[in-house]
Amino acid sequence: MDSRIDSLKWKPRRTRGTPAYRYRNYFALGVIAVGVISGWYAIFASRYKNFFEKKLQAKYLDTDFDIDQKNLMSMLPMRTAEQIKVHLDDEKKTMSER
Repeated sequence: MDSRIDSLKWKPRRTRGTPAYRYRNYFALGVIAVGVISGWYAIFASRYKNFFEKKLQAKYLDTDFDIDQKNLMSMLPMRTAEQIKVHLDDEKKTMSER
């Protein structure tokens, strides 16, 4: 290599410590900020309220079948631990008698 060529002025092999590194971080921070702000706007704006209620929340709401099943299960009387023990003892007696 020629001694007149200064190798210190060459392009850096790493971006750390260069202006490009700083601007890349600013750009990434800006993209994330725009995404967060637009997400908040979409959630809290009244324009999108109907969209969220109809499209997105419909996936997570219970169907009529699920509601009916929950209602049927709630109609069953709650058993205490003593009642369950008595029932298990009665089943053991009937099994041993056979």
